[in-house]
Amino acid sequence: MEARRTRDDRGTIVWLRPANRESAEFSAHTEDGYALVDVSFGRGTTFELPWEAKLPNDASFEMILEAVKAIALAVIAGKCEDRLGLLSITGVIRVDEKQVLKVRDCLHPNLHPRVVRYAPYYSVVEE
Repeated sequence: MEARRTRDDRGTIVWLRPANRESAEFSAHTEDGYALVDVSFGRGTTFELPWEAKLPNDASFEMILEAVKAIALAVIAGKCEDRLGLLSITGVIRVDEKQVLKVRDCLHPNLHPRVVRYAPYYSVVEE
């Protein structure tokens, strides 16, 4: 885990960089004075909260942070994927059994369309 201020010192970015190469990196970014958070994972999927997490527009910063936590835990558990199309990327996160979040970036060209399913950060080995 790493955290630092933005280059212009107006916000904070936090990263989770897994040791497992099959897992998705996770980051969260916020600017001082705004109740908005961008979360990113994998090959470039970015969700803007509160909107793309299906929170109300007037969600409190605490509600947004709870959503960031739930999304981070889903990424750590490997419950996310990137669907790479020729001209777009669609990120999917399964936050829980009832909530699946999707976002599409239409300006993200890929020469080899495919689905990238990310592994959990760790796995439990039973003996």
